[in-house]
Amino acid sequence: ERAADRRRSRQGKKKGGAKKGKEKQLQIAGATSKGFKLATNVKQQDYAEVQKEQSSLLSVKYRLGYAFMDLLNPPNVQLSFGRYNNRPLDEARVKELATGFREQGIAPWQDPIPISVPRAWIDKSSLNAQVIESRSGTMVEFTDAAKGHWIDVLGGNHRRAAYRQYMRTLLHDLNTAEKTVTKLRGDKKLEEDAKKEELAKWEKDAADLRAKSQQPTVWEVMVYATGEWSL
Repeated sequence: ERAADRRRSRQGKKKGGAKKGKEKQLQIAGATSKGFKLATNVKQQDYAEVQKEQSSLLSVKYRLGYAFMDLLNPPNVQLSFGRYNNRPLDEARVKELATGFREQGIAPWQDPIPISVPRAWIDKSSLNAQVIESRSGTMVEFTDAAKGHWIDVLGGNHRRAAYRQYMRTLLHDLNTAEKTVTKLRGDKKLEEDAKKEELAKWEKDAADLRAKSQQPTVWEVMVYATGEWSL
């Protein structure tokens, strides 16, 4: 009898525990925050993920817009990548990205980078309401109040480093091409057809590299109002 009582007691605790666990799930699933309701049923240990989802939903409310921004030469401000994205650079990843930039080109409208800016620091007329899906788009403009201040960038540090590596390689290749063109133009055998073809090739390469080197090192950014959202 005592053994039977102990079994019933254990079963009762299991049922009670299951009921309480279900109630916690329902409470979390019905959580609301400033009008945004989550429809996700989660366990208690996954509550951090719910909070993250809430923040993601809320951030939409404080998104000011989209624009392009020069990652290497930002206009009148300085960029801080460490406050919310404090992780070491993966040099292999940077090299992979830089190689992709050279071999496949750059699509700076893909995967916009979030930045956090006080409303008073941003010229809202420079922002697009919808995400930009091509190279055609406005450049972000900051107000005089932002001059010299640090802007929090929440991602894209590897892309910025890859841009730097890409530009170093590009300028090195351009320098080589221009020196080769100068050398070939001074070659006494330039009248030979083979030399003329070689010169034409190097002149084209130099022109292409020069055009690429003059392109701004931009990427699309999502602009959020600082102090009005949270990670």
